[in-house]
Amino acid sequence: MKSIVFIVPYFGKFPSYFQLWLNSCKCNPTINWIIFTDIRTPYNYPDNVKVINITFEKLRNYIQSKYNFPIDLHAPYKLCDYKPAYGEIFQEYISEYDYWGHCDVDLIWGNIRHFITEQLLSKKYDKLFNFGHCILYHNTKENNQTYRSTIANIPNYRKVFSSPFNYYFDETHGVMPLFVKLNKNICNSIFCYDVKIRQYSFRPAPSMFPSYQHLKNKNGIFKKEKDSLFFIYVSNGQIQKEEFMYVHFQKRKMYNSQEINNKQEYYIIPNKFILNFNLSKHEILKSQPKIWNLYWDLIKAEWKQKIDILLNRPRVQMYYKGRFEKVIDVLLFRK
Repeated sequence: MKSIVFIVPYFGKFPSYFQLWLNSCKCNPTINWIIFTDIRTPYNYPDNVKVINITFEKLRNYIQSKYNFPIDLHAPYKLCDYKPAYGEIFQEYISEYDYWGHCDVDLIWGNIRHFITEQLLSKKYDKLFNFGHCILYHNTKENNQTYRSTIANIPNYRKVFSSPFNYYFDETHGVMPLFVKLNKNICNSIFCYDVKIRQYSFRPAPSMFPSYQHLKNKNGIFKKEKDSLFFIYVSNGQIQKEEFMYVHFQKRKMYNSQEINNKQEYYIIPNKFILNFNLSKHEILKSQPKIWNLYWDLIKAEWKQKIDILLNRPRVQMYYKGRFEKVIDVLLFRK
C-alpha cells in the first residue's frame, strides 16, 4: 500500500470541532498527519497524528533557512502560498512516504482509502486534486521542485515568497496552472463535498460542478459513521445517500457539545454536530433553514473586511484585488 502523509502547520486557535477532526483522522489508520503548531491545548491525538510543538517565529526561521533570499512570512495565513513547497521544505519529516499533501482542519474526513485507492495511485499521478483544502503530490525530488519552475503569466515563487500579499499560490494562481503548463500527470477528480459558503443550509459549492450537478439544489445533512461519511438528502420523494472522502466547512462556525467529542458516529446539520437524528424525509427537510435564512456569521465577516478596506486597516491582503477594493482604491486615489 502506497504511504501518504499530510503536513499541517497551524497557529492560533483550532476550530471548535478539532477533536472531531482528529477522530476522523483516527478512522484512517493507514494515513498519517504531521501538525506543526504552537497550540498546547490538550486533545486526544490518535497514533497516526504526530504533533511538533513550535512557535510561528521558529517555523518561519526554519523555512527561511531553505532559501537564499529574504522571504515574507509575516502571518500564518501567508503559509497558504508556501503549501506547494512543503515537499521540499519538510523533506526530512516525510522522506519515507510515497505521497505527501496538505489539508485544512475545517473539515471532517470520511474513508480516504475508499477514494484514494491503490488502483488510482498506480496511475502515477504527479498531483492529485486542485483545491487548497486537500492536495496530494507524488514525493519525488523532481516533482517537489515543480513550484520553482518559471512559466509566462504565472507568478514566480521568488516573487510570491518575498511578497507580503497572498497569491493563492497553492491553487488557482500558482501551482494549478503550473502543473498544467508543464504537462504533469494530474488527477482532477472531485471526491469532497465543499459546502456552499454564502448559504446557511448545506448545499454544494459551484466548485463541485459538473461532477455533482445532481446535487445542485439539494439540501441535506451528513452522517459520520465509524469509517465513512455520507451526504443524505431527499430527491424525488426518496431518501438518497452519497459517500464523500470529506466535507469542507469553509469559513463556517460549527457548534458541538463536549459529549460528542468522544464519538465516532454522529450527524451534522446546519451548522451543528448532533448525536441523535430521526432519519426520515420529514426530519431531513425540517432540519434545513428556510431559503431566506442568511448565513449571518459570514455576512458580518464580509462587512468587517469591507470596513477594513475602506479605513485602510491592517488585514490579510490578496494580490488579486476584488471589485470592491478596486473601486475604493480609485475613489480614494490609492495606488
